Amino acid sequence: MALNGIPLQHEPDRLREFQTLIRHVHQQPTQMRRALRLAFKELPVDEAQTLRDWVERRFSL
Repeated sequence: MALNGIPLQHEPDRLREFQTLIRHVHQQPTQMRRALRLAFKELPVDEAQTLRDWVERRFSL
């Protein structure tokens, strides 16, 4: 994988990226739902469950 000609040695950690996104939008319910929906579509099942558990512990839904 390369970004603008810069070779990357590893794939970005999608789970961490979604956690960061959710931290930024957690006070906006519509954006939070969109972020979670996108995450559950893109992440493997085990990472999606990890994200769901993290969200339930951290935020009141």
